[in-house]
Amino acid sequence: MVYDRWDVVLSLFPFTELPIAKARPVAVLSTAAFQRDHGMAVVVMITTAGAVRLPSDHHILDMEPTGLRQPSFVRWKIMTLAETVISSRIGTIGELDRLKMTDVLSTFLPTRIAS
Repeated sequence: MVYDRWDVVLSLFPFTELPIAKARPVAVLSTAAFQRDHGMAVVVMITTAGAVRLPSDHHILDMEPTGLRQPSFVRWKIMTLAETVISSRIGTIGELDRLKMTDVLSTFLPTRIAS
């Protein structure tokens, strides 16, 4: 299945520090064309963050369209996941959060890289 950019989906997301994966929400960053051509999606982790906060964490401001039940943060752990580990769409990232996330993303993945 192909998802739209900014969809919030449930997926098995691997932990970088542990040899396990956990079903968790992620936000889709890749385009539908990329997903169709490659059979995978580029996603970013969504977490309740607990007691740990990173400077780049983005607190999701508009929770209603996300389908999430608890206050959550986008944590910039970006993965390319096979479409087979994505189970379902639960919502979408709202417009204000999209703008703020795009700003944060551009600080570490600029669209133009100086040579």
